[in-house]
Amino acid sequence: MEFLNGWVGDWEGANMKVLLSQTLFSNVGTHHGPKKQFLFGDLDSGGWPKSKRDEVIRTIRKASVFHINGDQHLPFMVQYSVDEVRDGGWTFCTPAISTGYPRWGQPDSVNVPFTDRPAHGLPNTGCYRDGFGNINYIYAVGNPTDDFDLEKNRYLKAQKKASGYGIVTFDTGARTIKMEAIRFLADLGVESEENTYPGWPLTIDQADNDGRRAFGYLPKLQLKESNQVVKIINEETNEIVKSLRVKGNEYIPPVYSLAKYTLVIGEGQNEKIIKSVDISTDPKEVMEV
Repeated sequence: MEFLNGWVGDWEGANMKVLLSQTLFSNVGTHHGPKKQFLFGDLDSGGWPKSKRDEVIRTIRKASVFHINGDQHLPFMVQYSVDEVRDGGWTFCTPAISTGYPRWGQPDSVNVPFTDRPAHGLPNTGCYRDGFGNINYIYAVGNPTDDFDLEKNRYLKAQKKASGYGIVTFDTGARTIKMEAIRFLADLGVESEENTYPGWPLTIDQADNDGRRAFGYLPKLQLKESNQVVKIINEETNEIVKSLRVKGNEYIPPVYSLAKYTLVIGEGQNEKIIKSVDISTDPKEVMEV
């Protein structure tokens, strides 16, 4: 946590941030092992202990951090929740290139309640509560087939076990993130939906990695130099509320509680500090910096 709290405020040489970890901070797999047994709470996941998991997500969303991981042997795209549904960032759990221990994400098969199914209507997607109490918005999952163990050809077996690989493309100019999940036997010389898992690809904005609803906004910043670092600090708690390298010359800083705020704009010798900034009640109010 000491590292993360420093890292979210350090934008030297970076326009976007990505967190790499062993596995995702959710328990989205429902069935495990060769006999496909239901497991209520998988301790081989980052969904617990919940209080520490929540602390990490609250921290990284301050910098709109995207999360890449693996280890579940099963591809997922998930948006995290902490205090409200979908108020966290996004994570991509990539396919394993050679899936060994099998997992499935099939909450529908055991009648787990869900809400907010995505427009694509795929099964086993939407908002589900996992065994540790986390609300996870599952946008896509790439499940294996149930008959993979009958397959003798090892390459076909790998395909059926949901092997493959992920590609993440960061467009640091447009500030977008494209996620692709490629099947093991994909023929990339041919454009076909059979090459990818259902629900992929998906492109999100950098800003989508912080799903909090703003309590209010500070005055619009009109920046003399484009793409500057802006940090918003709550003066009551002395905590960073938001930290990012803004895109372009304008930025309307969101805040999430009623307080006075300090704005830190720029880097190094060009850093400017503006204290005691209040939530604006005039949408036309502008601060030139």
